[in-house]
Amino acid sequence: MAREAVVFKGTRHGITIQIDDEAEFEQVLTALREKLEPARDFFLGASVKLVAGRRSLAAGEQEALMEVAKEYGITLTTIDDEPRGTPESQEDLGHEPTLLVRRTIRSGQRIHYPGHVVILGDVNPGAEVVAAGDIVILGTLRGMAHAGASGDENAVVIGLHLEPTQLRIAGFICRSPDEKPPLRHGGPEMACVQGDVIVIRTYDASLLSGLK
Repeated sequence: MAREAVVFKGTRHGITIQIDDEAEFEQVLTALREKLEPARDFFLGASVKLVAGRRSLAAGEQEALMEVAKEYGITLTTIDDEPRGTPESQEDLGHEPTLLVRRTIRSGQRIHYPGHVVILGDVNPGAEVVAAGDIVILGTLRGMAHAGASGDENAVVIGLHLEPTQLRIAGFICRSPDEKPPLRHGGPEMACVQGDVIVIRTYDASLLSGLK
């Protein structure tokens, strides 16, 4: 399987953009635009670190990357040429693009992203989050969330509280009941597909291995 020319990663320090060592530079620029376009409004004002791996970027290439980032309201804080890990360690960790949003998503706002989405805030009624992968909300989901939007029935939605107006995983749809019974053990909640329905249960990390 070919490696992606550009990979977004969420870390405790924010978002990093990692570019492939061997991809043609024009391919990198194209891939960067393709990753940024679906989330154009949500990168405005962000500072992002770019990791070039073993690639040695010429001055003109650095300027071109900065110009693309600027088109989407992003400031590249550093361009890092630190070496990557071994191929084995990369394979273990996987290359799963993740969008980190450090704010509440308000009514009328939308996030559509071709990877996982992590939100450090609430998703209010009237807001919409659509992801090809998992959705993790460190707050309350009261709007609409659609995980596995490309057809991944193993995708999950995790939040501190799940009270969605609508919740979708792949082609499955559900909504919160008018009176939602409290979960027995409390704590974060997870929605996943079981059989042919979406169920909401107390989050348990051990359950994720059974879904993948």
